Amino acid sequence: MAKKSVFIIGGGPAGYVSAIKAAQLGFEVTIAEKNSFGGTCLNRGCIPMKALLHITSFLDKNYRRMGINFDNLTYDLDKFRAWKDQAVKKAVKGVEILLKKNNVNIAKGEAFLLGENKVKVNESIYEPDHIILAMGSEPNIPSFIKKTEYIWTSDDALELKEVPNRLLIIGGGIIGVETATLYNRLGSEVTIFDMLENVGGVGLDKEIANELKKQINGNGIKTILGNKIDKIDGNKISVGDNIYEGDRILLAMGRKSNLNSNISEVGIITNKNKIQVNNYYETNLRSIFAIGDLIDGPMLAHKASNDGCKLISYLAKISIESYDIPSVIYTHPEIASVGLSEEAARKKYDDIKMSRFPISANARANCTKELKGMVKLITVNNRIIGVHLFGDNASEMIWSFSYFINKGIDINEMNGIVFPHPTYSEAIGEAILGVSDSMIHI
Repeated sequence: MAKKSVFIIGGGPAGYVSAIKAAQLGFEVTIAEKNSFGGTCLNRGCIPMKALLHITSFLDKNYRRMGINFDNLTYDLDKFRAWKDQAVKKAVKGVEILLKKNNVNIAKGEAFLLGENKVKVNESIYEPDHIILAMGSEPNIPSFIKKTEYIWTSDDALELKEVPNRLLIIGGGIIGVETATLYNRLGSEVTIFDMLENVGGVGLDKEIANELKKQINGNGIKTILGNKIDKIDGNKISVGDNIYEGDRILLAMGRKSNLNSNISEVGIITNKNKIQVNNYYETNLRSIFAIGDLIDGPMLAHKASNDGCKLISYLAKISIESYDIPSVIYTHPEIASVGLSEEAARKKYDDIKMSRFPISANARANCTKELKGMVKLITVNNRIIGVHLFGDNASEMIWSFSYFINKGIDINEMNGIVFPHPTYSEAIGEAILGVSDSMIHI
């Protein structure tokens, strides 16, 4: 019996992971990518931003307090860019190697749907059993804003061609605060504007968002929140009677799905620039599926990859469980969350219980003097429904809570977990104790 064939349009975290998974499960796989593999995440998002945040992180440290004195400290933007570009190049090359290792056929070029089971790339026609749309997203530039020499998208900011004296950022979500962190470290005078009352984006726990605001304000980043921008004129932003002038204006108002006219031409139903799918990622055309940033849900690389794995498992008739998707903000300190915020939990449940453990009481934090932050657990009937970490290495500690939340594990069963000493993870152990017992170190 011939192998079932899968054709994937888009080589980002949704597409390339789907391709590798499908090949491993015995499908004949072809993937089309018109640019570089890895999509936004590897080329113009997660990887370059985290590389730049890493190499500038030393600027947040008070080494003089530790007895290390850097007189006449300088940095080299060219070497910063080279570091970032090397990280991107290695990640992209790694994807290409993995695709070839798994015998995935690669079609370089833009793919066009010709029907429910037909795709064209350059002059080649493909007629697969299944088509997976994974074209990702791009920076959102509202129609009322004209792209000028003063206007940056996140793509422009990551080029790191200059450090503007004054950087105005419209949007205080993840992209906005991470970019603000980077350029603030490099010496820019940064101001964030957002219609929301706080930073960190919609859905971030308000208590954590307040702590984040205090932290970035303390680092010298200004915030103009809860107000609508009335006008953008050249390099100036008007809010009420106030005018703010910057050397560059960064648009950080989210991203939009890459939906070309070809989608509607073949009859795929969309709504508010998202492809409509069922619980199995099927569009209204049964042989065409959509995943990642093209459909509802958080626009996160790990969510997109998870979509791909779940879809391929469905096509292979393999059952796979669904877990809550964690979210991370790579500020200093980091923020990582999964499950419900306190506000959402109070709306859904009559009786919630919370436990907070301050990072300042953690032994490892006392060694590093990274004392800001907390572990916040939200529970109902001794079961965790929300976790919010604000502190060093939060991104590395959040993953297990997706499992705990999904399985509904009684928190009393976690009291026996042994956390190594001294680690930041001990703060999690203390917060767990705080739900049903007494904490030890506070």
